[in-house]
Amino acid sequence: MGKKRSRSDRAKGGPALSHTQLAITVHPRAACDSVTEFRDGVLHIRLRAAPVDGRANEALIELLSKLFNIRKSSLSIVKGEHSREKLIRFENFTSQILAEKIGSLVIEEKG
Repeated sequence: MGKKRSRSDRAKGGPALSHTQLAITVHPRAACDSVTEFRDGVLHIRLRAAPVDGRANEALIELLSKLFNIRKSSLSIVKGEHSREKLIRFENFTSQILAEKIGSLVIEEKG
């Protein structure tokens, strides 16, 4: 007999995705918004926005939403709201999907 699927699995037609977290270092007041590198498990991102009144945090969530093709409501800052070092939570995203997307982002930025 097969494994039982949960109600949410049946409603969506597949297995429910979990969440994952990503460490990010933000470099505000840059010339443009871009991913610079992924090193030692940390994604480095340059943002044009200044770290004033939460503008850099908003710009970060907006950029991540576009880069990873995920709704802004599925992203949240777990740690580091007032710091350059942040921990971002991705809802309905697996670590495998996140790793694949990071790999393609870093290759695009270098190429």
